[in-house]
Amino acid sequence: MRPLGIVDIAHYFLVSTPAFFSELVLAKQNRLGILTNSEIEDGLILLPHLRRAVTISNVLDLQIIERDQMAATLDALRNGVILTNDRGTILHANRSAEDLLRNESAIGSNGGKLIAKSRLANNELQKAIKLAAQDETKIGRTGTSIRLTDTSPRPLFAHVLPMTGGDVRTNLQPTAVAAIFIDASSNEKHGAVTLATAFKFTPAETRVANSLLAGLTLADTANDLGIAKNTVKTHVKNIFMKTGVGRQSEFMRLAAQATPPVQIGSSHET
Repeated sequence: MRPLGIVDIAHYFLVSTPAFFSELVLAKQNRLGILTNSEIEDGLILLPHLRRAVTISNVLDLQIIERDQMAATLDALRNGVILTNDRGTILHANRSAEDLLRNESAIGSNGGKLIAKSRLANNELQKAIKLAAQDETKIGRTGTSIRLTDTSPRPLFAHVLPMTGGDVRTNLQPTAVAAIFIDASSNEKHGAVTLATAFKFTPAETRVANSLLAGLTLADTANDLGIAKNTVKTHVKNIFMKTGVGRQSEFMRLAAQATPPVQIGSSHET
């Protein structure tokens, strides 16, 4: 080190683990002379404080990684997931929930607070969130379901669960008291595609299946697809024969069972 004008060096080991290593290196130039005993002792006095600072920084980095991993896990879910505090303020929303908040008329955000557009549903939703925060025994560990839509071919439900602990609350949002799971509005499309692949639907059958899963009648399906009602009946007969069901409600239940809970790829990709 002499070519650099350094005459003396002191190494202090701060943290050493199988996954992490940190040290402090102090160097003195020729004109300042070698390290004195007093300077070495001063360094030793600083070590506990430096080690604490490095440890805290390392823990914070790990917490950020854990938080990002937890958020990514929630983003993979098809259903919308919203975490709120005791006042119903949205603390975190996964991608599906963001899409629902942006496009779904049944729910929304008012001043950062989660609301249902239906007055009755909103009253029940806010009550459930308060129960989750104040007395989880009244809401139960299994939570409560709330119908968000008054009238709709395909009703939309919110399932409110209390959050008194666990990794999601600890790592992602420590102040969260409730997790609200909301049906993803595009589930019927995913279900139709899944069943079409599994049971080898024709393209026309897939389009009819998509309409059935959206809750449309045969007449509405015919009008929507621009085909005759008898043609729709033929497709429905073939769909039921391939899947082994006998009614539209059974077909919708089969689609719900076949739809994977996580998204493969992201709808936000371009």
